[in-house]
Amino acid sequence: MDIFSIGVDSRLKSRKSSFAAGIFFVLSCILAHIPRTHANLNSSTGNITFDINNDGTSDARLDSNGFAIGQGLTASANLHVEGNSIVTGKLSVGSTNSNSTLSIAGTSGFSIEMVSDNITLGANSHTVIDTAAGNLTITLPYAGNAIGRLYTIKKISLANELILKGGGGSIDSLPSHTFTSGNAASMTLISDGSQWHILSGSSSGITDAWTPSSISTALWLDANDYSTLTYGVSGNVSQWNDKSGNARHLTQGTESMHPKTGVTTLNGLNALDFDGSNDFMSVANAAWHNNGDIHIFSVARCDGSTDIVVANNDGAGGYFCRAQGTTQYRSSMIADGGSATAGTFTAATPHIFESKYATPVTGARIDGGTEVTFSGSGYTSTVNSLTIGAGDNGTTNSFNGEVAEVLVVAGVMSTGNRQKVEGYLAHKWGLEGNLPGDHPYKSSPP
Repeated sequence: MDIFSIGVDSRLKSRKSSFAAGIFFVLSCILAHIPRTHANLNSSTGNITFDINNDGTSDARLDSNGFAIGQGLTASANLHVEGNSIVTGKLSVGSTNSNSTLSIAGTSGFSIEMVSDNITLGANSHTVIDTAAGNLTITLPYAGNAIGRLYTIKKISLANELILKGGGGSIDSLPSHTFTSGNAASMTLISDGSQWHILSGSSSGITDAWTPSSISTALWLDANDYSTLTYGVSGNVSQWNDKSGNARHLTQGTESMHPKTGVTTLNGLNALDFDGSNDFMSVANAAWHNNGDIHIFSVARCDGSTDIVVANNDGAGGYFCRAQGTTQYRSSMIADGGSATAGTFTAATPHIFESKYATPVTGARIDGGTEVTFSGSGYTSTVNSLTIGAGDNGTTNSFNGEVAEVLVVAGVMSTGNRQKVEGYLAHKWGLEGNLPGDHPYKSSPP
């Protein structure tokens, strides 16, 4: 190449040609000096190896069995490739016709796993058959990391119950499905990146997971349901829609006070992040929750010491649900100064927080545990707004942490329905380990 450079420089200077002519001349000189040759590769050992890195390890090998690409591989098949392969065009197997991106003229084989213990599926799973004698849980991977992936689940044992969980996403908008005992059933699913969709399955022997839609809720907020979120200019949440059917949507009109979305997850599911400074959302005309029995459930991760999760107060009346000293949860009634404090919880970790306001009793519990109560004169309020993330209409005790789901049930609530809500929230948000050992939904969702 040095010789080419000297010849090119002298001629260019002498001719003072244009830049384009010089480039053409350079290419002509190079092509003129490249020998047009071909070679026959012969081997006396029966194979030809390629050592790309000159480190004594074969990176590719050609022999009578085929061609192998990858360090140390032997060509035991026609083509053996170690690692990932990318085909940018069409691929035809068993035929020269390529009418589709992948054309297979013949049969195809997929992995089959016989499982008898709880399992979370991965990239190497396809068909999974439940052979367990006892109850079993199969968890799908996060849908966002498995776009287009197919799984087939088959239950053949009649004695057990199989629970299929969505992992970091829902299954047809539900957190789980149960293959009931006494039945053999199957299901095929595909991920679209946001959730898992059921393509086919048995018409009997599979029950949908229980959700709050099975009871009468006054308010239902779910941060993992992206269809309920409206975004402001900055991409943060300006409106959080109510799923109860009552259209009690929470809003925040100030851009700088919008909670963030898509920055944090609980159990792989989206939660709203409140900054502990001034983020909050509220719904007006919420007199439906004043001066009557109400039950409030929230799944939240609290980082502050007196942060308020849910409130209906103005400093003179109403109620609020808040952390107390970073490790306890308090349900307070403003009018009589009474409060019930349940503890303890682990700060900066998610929990199910519950408050009950029923004249004259205030109650608080964490993760379905024992309820702590306070008897007072009851609560009254003239405040018609309900606030998430702060107290006193958004002016005090700003919440620092994440809020994942909030449920408000108005009226008297049975123990059975309360436990179903606890079980639903625990298994959806990965908190079943926090439930008491004797909780009816400790091992499986309702």
